[in-house]
Amino acid sequence: MIFLNKLLKMLYLSLFFLTPLLMSPFTSELFEFNKMLFIYFIASLVLFFWLLKMILLKKIILKRTKLDLPIFIFLASQLFSTFFSLDFHTSFFGYYGRFNGGLLSIITYLLLFYGFVSNFSGKKDEKFFLLLLKTSLISSTIVILWGLPAKFGYDLSCLVFTGQWNNSCWTEQFRPKERMFSTLGQPNWLGAYLVINFFIGLYFFLNQKSTSKSYFWFFYLILNFTAVLFTRSRSALVAYIFGLFFLIIYLFFSKRYFLQRKFLILFLSILLPILVFKTGIEKVDKYLNFWQLNIFQKTNFKNSSSQNFLPSKIKVTESFDIRKIVWKGAIELGKKYPFFGTGVETFAYSYFFVRPKEHNLTSEWDYLYNKAHNEYLNYLATTGFFGLASYLLMIFCVFYLFKLNFSKSGGEKLRVADFKLINLCLIISYLSILITNFFGFSTTTINLFFYLIPAFFITINPSFNYQEKNDNENNFLKELTNKQKLFLGILIFFIFYFLFFIFKYWLADYYYAKADVLLRTISINWPLFILRKKL
Repeated sequence: MIFLNKLLKMLYLSLFFLTPLLMSPFTSELFEFNKMLFIYFIASLVLFFWLLKMILLKKIILKRTKLDLPIFIFLASQLFSTFFSLDFHTSFFGYYGRFNGGLLSIITYLLLFYGFVSNFSGKKDEKFFLLLLKTSLISSTIVILWGLPAKFGYDLSCLVFTGQWNNSCWTEQFRPKERMFSTLGQPNWLGAYLVINFFIGLYFFLNQKSTSKSYFWFFYLILNFTAVLFTRSRSALVAYIFGLFFLIIYLFFSKRYFLQRKFLILFLSILLPILVFKTGIEKVDKYLNFWQLNIFQKTNFKNSSSQNFLPSKIKVTESFDIRKIVWKGAIELGKKYPFFGTGVETFAYSYFFVRPKEHNLTSEWDYLYNKAHNEYLNYLATTGFFGLASYLLMIFCVFYLFKLNFSKSGGEKLRVADFKLINLCLIISYLSILITNFFGFSTTTINLFFYLIPAFFITINPSFNYQEKNDNENNFLKELTNKQKLFLGILIFFIFYFLFFIFKYWLADYYYAKADVLLRTISINWPLFILRKKL
């Protein structure tokens, strides 16, 4: 049984380490598709080993938590919305091209949530919990280092995909020299991911007593913040500001002078990247022009909108103005379909029902919007007021869990970690997700944190678990009974089916992408082909 627990730990570690890094040039969508299928793959294995433990121990291993009721209500809203959807297939699998957000992905994230809280507990698995957070920080460091060369015209992704060490493999819509996106696929997605890891890294920096190790975390935080400046993501910067504000309030009233000094040094240090690289917000940067670096004067960083990607001749509508128009349409959809919306992930279809006429006067009049670019309004439009209310209820209950954790002294809860500080940094990371989702939408990597940070709160405070804690996991029969063998056979059959389905899903997209490339090639060369045939 110890072996199975180690396998489960390895699966969760690989989930946080590999998911942000995965991408492939062979699929129709380079980034999100491969990440989503990897999450399906890991979740299938988690389910297999979790159920295997139940079969061997002959008992149900499922811990009750204070989030059970809000999760059940939220899942029910998604089920109803999928059942009454405009397109059941889209609602179940997710919109093709986004993939994340369909009913199948939501069930997968919830499975990972319950798999975590049911198999790990605070005192016993504290070192694993801290290792998991450090693994995420290591992965984010690799993501940053992978994206940095592209800032200077040497994209590592292009080197791997095409063999050319430059930025030429990207279209006009992707300009990593102006807005870094690395392996996440979009600057705002990278910014949201890095903000989460910044506050996790901040915990290790503040809690580290060793000076040499403090330097390591200090440089990580500076690197992380600099990378976010390179993304030019305004939502990520807003999340930074709110997070640092709450942390300052805590440190001010905590009277922990050692932490206050360390934080003050860090806070003053992150001002330097702002002075050097600017924020990308013109109204702010005009006050910072007294500090310039020649290498960055050549690059135009006016703002974080899509206008950086288009020729200057074209009058480009500011991205926030377009968002407000799309939000207006999402609200109208919520009013038109108030109970269960138009169906999970069907915004691309239903937006045309209520599309405001102002959208036709923008530079993106011919764009297909498959998300409302606001997670909350997207839930309102696609799952109705029931879906939005259940989603907000779940978020409220996560903050309630934090309050219960934070109100305890926590000294007896964890041996190594600073109980209050780690809870505070985790809730700020969670808050950063809510902020960046307000100006955008969730992605695969972000949803891992959205659903598993609440699991962290529960795991590090075992009093939240209603199940008895004196389970002897080694107390199982070495000789399996016929009933156990039957269940084991059924389990193996279904897990192989799930894994085969995932592989078949990836393979289908691989051939679809290949056919799409060939079709475009034929379309371009079609006149030449006709001419040769006539000759």
